[in-house]
Amino acid sequence: MGHEVVVLTGWIHGVPKDELADGIRIIRFSVGSNAKITDFCKDEIARFQRTLLTEKPEILINHCWETWPSEQSLHVFRSLMGKKVMVSHGYSLHIWQPTLKPFWGFYTWLKGLIYTAIRLTFMIRQYDALVFLDSKKDFGRFFDHLLALRMDHSCIKIIPNTINESDFSDRNSLFRKTHGIGAGFFALCVANYSERKNQAFAIKSFSRARIPDSTLVFIGEIFNEYSKRAKFLSSQYFPEQHSFNMTFLFLEKQPRLQTFKAYAACDLVILTSKQETQPIVLLEAMAAGKCWLSTDVGSVKSLEGGLIAKNQRDFANKLRA
Repeated sequence: MGHEVVVLTGWIHGVPKDELADGIRIIRFSVGSNAKITDFCKDEIARFQRTLLTEKPEILINHCWETWPSEQSLHVFRSLMGKKVMVSHGYSLHIWQPTLKPFWGFYTWLKGLIYTAIRLTFMIRQYDALVFLDSKKDFGRFFDHLLALRMDHSCIKIIPNTINESDFSDRNSLFRKTHGIGAGFFALCVANYSERKNQAFAIKSFSRARIPDSTLVFIGEIFNEYSKRAKFLSSQYFPEQHSFNMTFLFLEKQPRLQTFKAYAACDLVILTSKQETQPIVLLEAMAAGKCWLSTDVGSVKSLEGGLIAKNQRDFANKLRA
């Protein structure tokens, strides 16, 4: 629209530090994916802050509270005259997440509570406008929205996630043929392999459903330790797989075009996350004209075209339905 746009973001191996893409300047910094700053990246943080001051943006838009750009840009806010906008993708530091590590995650939860008590109110006050994905307000993922309302923030806007519907215009997908998937029931789970996305829940529910001639396909960014555990878990259900001709297929590094083809080819999109705000995967399912089945997370109750399962048994029953 004629505006100058500069993106400051993290750097990953194989991409340039500075790039011009479709008229947008992208400047990347070698900083980890979270807000913990080590000696290794202090110089990069300083470069990031100098870049902010040099660019002098008229509008600064930060995405997510819990990322290093949002955290580190706060230190130079007073020197930036432009408007500051936070686009929240949900807040979770105050939520206890059980783990198998010592103390069952209580230590991390306690740190998150202290951080929330000390920092969240302060951060909310620093922004001229707050953007939330949904009108929902609660003590879970939408706690930041509830707190901002209680603080009577002067500018709160609701701008939902969205997708480009034209990406899903191709209905003649060869995905089944490419991956040897027959004409039977095909469920698709698109999510990075992680405890939070909870592919293990999907494997257990799908195995429990025992749908004859069925396939469950996982598409994640890259294989990791969690995907190894998920594959091992799926192998434990070999008797069911053999008896009912059930197949688990794990994929990584799929081009977006292939993921679009997977949506077009599947019968059902499933989401088994423990935490979400407004999951794009369900919006993509809707754009592809596919029904979805999800755990009760984030704002999924406000979305159309699918069902919500209360637990593993309910998930399996609704898979069969």
